[in-house]
Amino acid sequence: MMMEKNLGYWRVGETLFNNKVNAILEAQRTQQDISYHYNDAWWDQVDWTQEPSESLGQLYAKRARQLRDTYKTVVLKFSGGADSMNIIRTFIDNGIKIDYVVMNLMQDIIYQDVTTHPANFETLNISIPSVQKFQQQGADFKIIISDHSRFLLDIGDDPNWIFRINSPRFDIATILNSRAEKHEIFKEIDHPSTCVIRGVDKPVVLCTKGKIWTFQVCDMHAAMNDQHTSMTHEPFYWTADLPDLLIKQSHSIKNYWQNHPGKMPVTSGDTCYLTDGKKMVVPLIYPAYYDFVPGDPLPYWDSYVNGHLAYKGDRPDQPRYCSLDAEIEKTPVYNAWRDGIDLADRLIDKRFKNQDSIWINGLKKMHSKPRWLGK
Repeated sequence: MMMEKNLGYWRVGETLFNNKVNAILEAQRTQQDISYHYNDAWWDQVDWTQEPSESLGQLYAKRARQLRDTYKTVVLKFSGGADSMNIIRTFIDNGIKIDYVVMNLMQDIIYQDVTTHPANFETLNISIPSVQKFQQQGADFKIIISDHSRFLLDIGDDPNWIFRINSPRFDIATILNSRAEKHEIFKEIDHPSTCVIRGVDKPVVLCTKGKIWTFQVCDMHAAMNDQHTSMTHEPFYWTADLPDLLIKQSHSIKNYWQNHPGKMPVTSGDTCYLTDGKKMVVPLIYPAYYDFVPGDPLPYWDSYVNGHLAYKGDRPDQPRYCSLDAEIEKTPVYNAWRDGIDLADRLIDKRFKNQDSIWINGLKKMHSKPRWLGK
């Protein structure tokens, strides 16, 4: 396996893995260290201590034009959250065409009203109304609403799915999101000249001993490795093709905390994770569309969370970080899904888990090499 652009991998000795469970088991077998890598060959060539002079808005527009100029067909996976909302607004406000906007709904193999299933809450209440509003205002794109729930069946009927399917969280959302484009609705555009844009997440910025600032990529987002079609997956933010965008985001976060040290999160160790919590980060990196004070309630998010949590209870037999499984026990793959996590729990040493069992709080996060942002 070769290290590829915009895809993360785990390394054990000289061997690269695109499945975290397999990498951990190899590290245990050989008693070697395990490390996570993302875009090293490209990001090693730039100076992360220098904040780009271009604004965030300019860099977002530059990335949108870069993708439009590179691909024949541009598809945006739109969740309605701040990351994808910033992307769609960037394209629209700069007159850059998107061909398709895709939203996912769970329907085929769930046993609950589609309109009340927690996995569908954000799509029905934020995503669909938003894109319809953009169309009414003149945006020219086609809407695809894809039912990706059937691809849960990829798990199969035995626990060995954990060795085939890369899902560092073991959660249903990760398993499904990377498979959504397998739907036959994408057949006509299934070609390498089609890019599927994903927001992924916000930059992880750390401050160590109050003065050392770094950026890292967390391996919990490594489901980008799972590619099931000919279409090209493109992270909008975490890209090798425009590192200045991510560098600018990271410095925007760093600058705010340097100017507001009294608001920095309290930590018991030497290192603060300054991107823990959407409320602190969203207005810093998406200022054109979210101009509230960091730490204030999120105008778009709180109503979603409140509605979502109405369906999600504390389940001791399900991972705390697995938030879309309220009805999974009624699906035909529940036993295999549960048995796979049980198998991983037995095989993986405690040192790779956050607590004694994966079921309590999952596997420990691994991060890519730190990118120094300066002092």
